[in-house]
Amino acid sequence: MTPAIGLTGRIGSGKSSAAACFAELGVPVLDLDEVGRGLLSDAAIADQLCAAFGDEVVVQGAVQRQMLAAHAFADRASLTRLEGILHPSIWQQAMTWLGQQAAHYAIIEASALRHHSSSLEGIIEVVVDRALRRQRVLVRGRQSDADFVRIDRLQSPPPAAYSLNNNGAPAELQQQVAQLHLQLLSR
Repeated sequence: MTPAIGLTGRIGSGKSSAAACFAELGVPVLDLDEVGRGLLSDAAIADQLCAAFGDEVVVQGAVQRQMLAAHAFADRASLTRLEGILHPSIWQQAMTWLGQQAAHYAIIEASALRHHSSSLEGIIEVVVDRALRRQRVLVRGRQSDADFVRIDRLQSPPPAAYSLNNNGAPAELQQQVAQLHLQLLSR
């Protein structure tokens, strides 16, 4: 199986931008948030989410992502409940995907890796000043300032062996990723 390197960071840090830089270098990348969104169309998962968070999170069989996020990020217990429902299936799909890769290493991108960090060869954290992360989130327009504060408060990336500073221009992030890529290839 291809060794997996986790890529994580807090909301607004630019995990996806860093993942895109790795992909441009030919590194296989799997976005676990995307895998999780795909699982929301599974009827059994929707039933579990409805039972855990209430009828309003599933309308006519469709998970209401905004409503689910409001419930899940209300507190640590709710987030843990969501992770307990989604993470086993997400991680199973990730392991299947890794088994299909033929590369020196692959990137697993996710905001929450703490439960599976022991399955990874290393973790890269994308770090950014909080004010800049907040600005990026608000510019995207998908979350309010209150959402940012609530999500940021509950995120706790695992200890990272590598870090990428994403406070600067995109070219600076690309350069850091290229350097780290060479370092990871030489391991």
